[in-house]
Amino acid sequence: MDEHSGLASAEYGFDLPDKLRTVVDSYQLAREAYWRSRLKGEDWTPSRQLLKDADAIAKLIHDRARSLQNVGTATDVNQVHSLYIAACERLNREYSDLDEQLREAGLSRAQRDELLSSLTRPNSSGPRQDHPFQVVRESLWIAEAWDAVESIVERAERCIQLERLVRDTLGTRRAPGPCLRYLSLVSRCFVNGLDTECVAMCRAALETALKDAVTDEHRARAQRHRDDPTLSDLICAAFHPSNQLLNGQHALQKAAEQVKLRGNKAVHGYPGIANDVLETIEMLLTLVDALAGLSDSQG
Repeated sequence: MDEHSGLASAEYGFDLPDKLRTVVDSYQLAREAYWRSRLKGEDWTPSRQLLKDADAIAKLIHDRARSLQNVGTATDVNQVHSLYIAACERLNREYSDLDEQLREAGLSRAQRDELLSSLTRPNSSGPRQDHPFQVVRESLWIAEAWDAVESIVERAERCIQLERLVRDTLGTRRAPGPCLRYLSLVSRCFVNGLDTECVAMCRAALETALKDAVTDEHRARAQRHRDDPTLSDLICAAFHPSNQLLNGQHALQKAAEQVKLRGNKAVHGYPGIANDVLETIEMLLTLVDALAGLSDSQG
């Protein structure tokens, strides 16, 4: 066994989540040590206070963004506002300095404007930038990294659960493009533990799949002809005896009604509606597969 193989085997002996925790923890400790050494013994300035408060500011930004609520005291919000102002002032100074350098290099006003307008975001991959907004970003990176690490095992298990559903439920037929996009949202919500949102997306995916299969003529024959059909209209038309779509398939019709009902309850915040999320996804996939079969036979 060569040196590289031995190293790989040693590293492989640990669970990936544990290794990722070590990486995030090491980054966090190194960052704290760096700033302790930089701020030690320095006189107070507003910028240095922002640096010291960066973690608290980052938590406030995180909480406000994740809750979409105007949380925090007036002092807290003013502190965030001061951070944004400091970042904008620094950016303006950097742009002014760069503009002057470009002017001295002989570029015209139009050429300088074109170059400066392309600089739309900070370079986080270059040398470390010692200013408050960058430190707040780092705090947010750490918070998001811990969230990702702590949920990685559960997300992987949920991927396995979904694959089993696909294997047991779906044939080889592909759903229409618009429905595929909603199926992707169903999957992402489930894998990330957003079960109530997943149930709501199941309803949306079913409605999209039915819109692709049910024509105006089908709805007219079912006496559900309106300019903006509801999901109930589409289900009625799909299973109506006068249409050669899914008529007579009572188990499928019951499943469609259940996906619609559960989706409605998810949107309106009924408690416990996500308890049967895998069953809801299974019913959706069964319906999507049946509707994809109609497209194949009609094609």
